[in-house]
Amino acid sequence: DEKSRELILQSGESLLTQVNVDDVADMVLEGKLEFPGCDGQNFRESVTKWADVMSNCASNTNGISMISPPPIGGQCRMCEYRNDMTTDGQRSGFDECWQEVTAATFPPEEPDIPRPVVDLWYGGLTTNKYISAQKYFMEDLSPSDLGLSADGTDKKKNTKKLGITRAQRQWYQIAGVSSLSPNSDVELDMKYLRDEMDTWCFPFHFVDFETTSPALPYSTGKSPFDLLAFQFSHHMLHENGEVEHVSEFLHAVPGECPNSLFLDAFSRAMGDSNKGTVFRWGAHENTVLSTLLQRHNTSFETSQVLEPLLSDGSRAMVDLMQVATKSYFVAGSGASSSIKNLLLPTMRASEKLRRIYGEATYSSRNFSHQQWWQMESERGGLLDPYSLLGTEDKGDRVADGGDAIVAYNVLQQINTNVQTRAKIEASLLRYCELDTLAMIMIVQAWQGFLEIRG
Repeated sequence: DEKSRELILQSGESLLTQVNVDDVADMVLEGKLEFPGCDGQNFRESVTKWADVMSNCASNTNGISMISPPPIGGQCRMCEYRNDMTTDGQRSGFDECWQEVTAATFPPEEPDIPRPVVDLWYGGLTTNKYISAQKYFMEDLSPSDLGLSADGTDKKKNTKKLGITRAQRQWYQIAGVSSLSPNSDVELDMKYLRDEMDTWCFPFHFVDFETTSPALPYSTGKSPFDLLAFQFSHHMLHENGEVEHVSEFLHAVPGECPNSLFLDAFSRAMGDSNKGTVFRWGAHENTVLSTLLQRHNTSFETSQVLEPLLSDGSRAMVDLMQVATKSYFVAGSGASSSIKNLLLPTMRASEKLRRIYGEATYSSRNFSHQQWWQMESERGGLLDPYSLLGTEDKGDRVADGGDAIVAYNVLQQINTNVQTRAKIEASLLRYCELDTLAMIMIVQAWQGFLEIRG
């Protein structure tokens, strides 16, 4: 068909070119490797050693490590062999390495104890310093290790600057906020948060973009890793508390670049509601919008609406992730300011969210009488709203940004049937809508916390 023919080079030249890589291959095979536990061996020697380890896995019931002691360190934070569900005979390479070095019991017999120091929020290179001092777990750290005074205040903090510092967030993660605020799971820098929120103007606008940068372009005229903005969601929170999902965009026609249509649709959404503060979560939306405006010719009207939203513009989008990092900590978030990590513990801590979302009253473009605050029937815990996005066919479920990219890739395949396409598009719309609703939920929770604390 026409779409398939577009992918064939009219000149008849091959898409691939032969390149001699003998020198590169020799360098890879014979060059010395550098990694924790390496004794200076090259690639061939390392592969042989790793093969020996794997061949002994079945008989080595005490652990899979053939290097004793295992070289634990900051690299363990991203260990792909970490398994928190070690039931049914499954094993966790992370647990086995750390148990051998520290003599602690893994998995921990009590929840959250011990907590490996590599899980410290933004621990960075200091993690290796702690491990070298045999401070393997967060419980081994004291305020002085983080540069804090005994009462948890930051010695390095400029008193003229407000906000929670990195070291303070780390200490909240270690000691819990109850050490500072008894009977509370929440710590707020109330002055910072109030001062910030006092600059906001109703109605509040919350936006979220979904994008991809494919290595192999989906259409002619594009380069590898070109940015494609294929979806956005836009919620409003009015001064009277009304929540409204006012606009959305999704364009996933195979082989069509969505960027110009995205800019036009987003311009209309922002232009139709040119009053009120606009919010994003993280730098992504600002980066995407800036990139698209630089690369695509837009009308004067579109530029007039969108350019002020950039970080240096007159209506610059407010980064709620930065606000959260500087003013808000909630137990159960791992000190993270990621919206996915904050949402569920925020819902647990907020009575206001329980009141608003504890009934099946949320209806919008993609949801009908949805109840977001739900308790799990078996164990009694609060359900993560993103877990409620499931469909009968789990293959169509979109519950995070990675799923969204995969879903868009499927939609770009010309052989994806109509029924599958409709299910995937519906899942994408529901997921992106929840992203902007989650932003509203957290702002509503902040409002509730401030009301309680006066």
